[in-house]
Amino acid sequence: CFGKLVKDGEDAREWYQAVADGLVIQCRSTPPAWGRRYTAKDWWVEVLRFVNWYLPYARGRATTLEEYAQWQAMWAPLYERVMKLPQGLMMWDCQSPNLMVLGEEPKLENLGWIDIQDARASSVGQDLALLLRNIRTPQMDGREAYILDYFAQKMGVDRTELQTCMNICSLHHSC
Repeated sequence: CFGKLVKDGEDAREWYQAVADGLVIQCRSTPPAWGRRYTAKDWWVEVLRFVNWYLPYARGRATTLEEYAQWQAMWAPLYERVMKLPQGLMMWDCQSPNLMVLGEEPKLENLGWIDIQDARASSVGQDLALLLRNIRTPQMDGREAYILDYFAQKMGVDRTELQTCMNICSLHHSC
């Protein structure tokens, strides 16, 4: 199991690189016409979990209409920014428990991807955030930097913007 590799404290950089290779292929492939598309409405619905559940609990009062407008004004441009990253039919749950090691050598052909029922055509930012910042595995900044460098180079995207968008997705995923 992929999760066991990283839980044991291994850097597992080569295995993460193999997953990144899979994400590159997904971004270079045309999503099927029948595939679900991730929209600004989906983005906002996910932010609403935070606005409707956490904020009222933390503050002891309902969120006002003015606050809704402020949150929407803050998050809407972030969606537009994230969607400028490479896109493809993303797993939408690319994290260690959903990756199976099927062979000895760390390469894409030796990885199995499960729990793909939520897959959608979207930006790679969400899957990168889940892969590199999963609470089930130790955070390794060196590994994260290596994979972001690798992915940015393979896809020809700006590394700083890739990390910024991944940070946004990481925060958004916490909503």
